[in-house]
Amino acid sequence: MRNSDERDLAAAISEAIYQLRDHEAGTPLPDDELASVLDQWERLLKQNADRHLTRTVHHFACTGGTLISRAITLIPNVVLLSEIDPLSTMHIRESRRDNFAPTDLILALRNSLRSASQEDICHVFLAALGSILELTIRRGQYLVLRDHAHSHFCTRQDPVKRPTLRQIIADSFPLRSIVTVRHPLNSFISLRRLGWNCHFNPPTLDEYASRYISFIERHKGVRIFRYEDFVASPERQLEEMCMELSLPYVHGLLDMLSIVKLTGDSGRSGDVIATRPQRAVPDALALELSQAPNFERLCETLGYDPARSSDPRERAI
Repeated sequence: MRNSDERDLAAAISEAIYQLRDHEAGTPLPDDELASVLDQWERLLKQNADRHLTRTVHHFACTGGTLISRAITLIPNVVLLSEIDPLSTMHIRESRRDNFAPTDLILALRNSLRSASQEDICHVFLAALGSILELTIRRGQYLVLRDHAHSHFCTRQDPVKRPTLRQIIADSFPLRSIVTVRHPLNSFISLRRLGWNCHFNPPTLDEYASRYISFIERHKGVRIFRYEDFVASPERQLEEMCMELSLPYVHGLLDMLSIVKLTGDSGRSGDVIATRPQRAVPDALALELSQAPNFERLCETLGYDPARSSDPRERAI
């Protein structure tokens, strides 16, 4: 909380207490003036609470999450940390001597002779997160973490045996979150084109859908935003995301999208938010569609047409 905010809050609280004491002593209470003071008090308390929040954004790979995260980064005073997952092992090489990362204390702990448990790693992560949150609060900034859900749900590790990023944080810090999705057929086509479906076994559409369902179930209760809706109406969708995350929305920021670069930008290049033609469904994948009950279930859960709707909001990739 900034010093000026603290002074304003203290003055508002003092004035409210003074008027309430006068009321108790029998002095007529100026309702409109008290209401104004209490409104100011409530507003400043909310601003203070908002700065103490940690915010998280969750999505699968190849679902437009980087574009949406770039947009959120433009919000004034937002500090967005990209692709965070303290329990990820995707970046760890088999030979410990090849794991050179001098700023990564968690990796160093993993590489130590006696290694570390999952609980130890979470403890170190939360301690670091607390320090970063304290820093952003002092600067009047808003901390947002972009999850790396692919590490959790789309590798050969069992996703059931570990907590999500949101679960790790929620036990220690106030938290607001959103989930973003994209038509799973489009995202799987992109995932396969990059070879990332080989991170799990079998590397099929139905297995992908099963993992996607698990991801959605583990984030039950978190509001879901569709990438297709964002592309069709970016300003409106970004404003709603900001409301959900308790961030201050400012109209017109998307014109500056080109200045933001984030890790994980594996999709099509460009800084214009617009629909693009769908990529064709490969013949082998078309055969899988007829044998993918989990895919049908996932589309039903997310409200997508399994065959990809003709609605232009669902033609964005």
